Formats: sequence, C-alpha cells, structure tokens
Amino acid sequence: MVIKGCDDSLNNDSLRVLGTLLKQQSWVKAESVQVIEKARVPVIKFISNKNIPVDLTFIDAYSRTVNSGTLAKDMFQRFMKDFPEFRYLTLLLKQFLRHHALNNPYKGGLGSYCLMLMVMSFLQLYGKKEDGEEHNLGSLLMNFLQLFGKCFEYERVVIHVDGRQYPYRSYHIPILERFASSLRIIDPFNPAHCIHTTFMISKIQEALMEFYTNPQSIIKTLHETMLQEEENSPVGAL
Repeated sequence: MVIKGCDDSLNNDSLRVLGTLLKQQSWVKAESVQVIEKARVPVIKFISNKNIPVDLTFIDAYSRTVNSGTLAKDMFQRFMKDFPEFRYLTLLLKQFLRHHALNNPYKGGLGSYCLMLMVMSFLQLYGKKEDGEEHNLGSLLMNFLQLFGKCFEYERVVIHVDGRQYPYRSYHIPILERFASSLRIIDPFNPAHCIHTTFMISKIQEALMEFYTNPQSIIKTLHETMLQEEENSPVGAL
C-alpha cells in the first residue's frame, strides 16, 4: 500500500507514532511491526492477524521519487493475460522464500516486486508458446530453478523485462566492487537505474538449487507449512 501526498509533517517521529498505533490494533500482529525510516521510501512493515504481510510506503507530495506501484500493478496485470502461469509460479516461489526467511529485502532477501520481475523476465525468454499450447507448470518451475539456482551469472549480467537476452552489467550500469556478486534488476520504469541489490544472493541461489535438487520434498514441506499456518490463523480456526 502506498500513501501519497504526505506533507512535511511526516518525519521519523510520525512514522514511529504510527508504528505504535498499529501495534495497538487488534487486526495487527504487534510483534511484526517494523518501522524502517532510512529507506529511500519510508516503509512500515507488519503482518495482519490473517497472516497477510503488509508494507505501508509514504511518498512526499513534493518529492521527485517516482511512485511505480500503480504502474507495476498495471504491468503485471497485463502480463498475466498472456502468461497465466506467472501468478502460480510467483506464489509458490514467494512461499518458498518466506519459508527460508529470504523474502525480506531490508535484510538482504528477495522482495515480492523483484521476484515478480525475475519470473516475468524468465517467462518472456523461456515461457513463449505456440497458439493453443499449454505449459507444464512443473517444467517451468524446474527451468526457473535451474536458471537462477545454477546457471545465471549474477556477477556478470543484469535482469530486465524488455524481452531481450540478459545484457552484461558493463553494458548498462557500472557496478561497484562491493556489489560484484549481487543481484541487479533494471527498473522497468527508469532503465538508467537498478532497483535492487541483495547481499544474500549466494544464499538465495543455494536455496533455489536445493529446491531444484529436491522439488518433491520441498513442495511437500511448503504444503504442510501452509496448512499449519491456516490452522493457527483466526480464519483457519473458524
């Protein structure tokens, strides 16, 4: 959720007050509330009592920061019309990253937006099909895991969603030495910039490779975890 048009009265103290108020709400898990003040776009993260993760971001009314949330939503919705597999691959991979505590970008993990761009770029290059042809979701999943868990050269190339083969990093964006082995994704709404750098890419790559090696076991574990979460949630208890 993006809150736009915030005036100068929104400062770190205001964010902390809002975070405290959220902790007092019955529909919010108080222990999950995180106020992240130093991000480029301030954010408050929390989980509802129905186990729904929520990010509240704030855009200054006078800021030049581009709010790409609405643009991204429209882009993904258009893409799903051509690639309905996009939704299911993304949901499964999100649950997998969450299970391994690799889904928090503020701790070096891979957030939902960047994961969706990775899946989108993968389907653009490897998910094309002839008229009337249907893809096997299992095959697409395994190919994704093989690409990003084993074959992708994170230190040499960047990810983008313009439908072309992945360019070398030096071709598009200079890379600082300390980010030499990190994940970089070109911002689809500002191609001169990258939107993400994660310092845990090696752990993410290892986890994806583990998924590729033992898919049945891991899917079974994810399924059992989801069932347990449903039973423990207020909705599941009804």
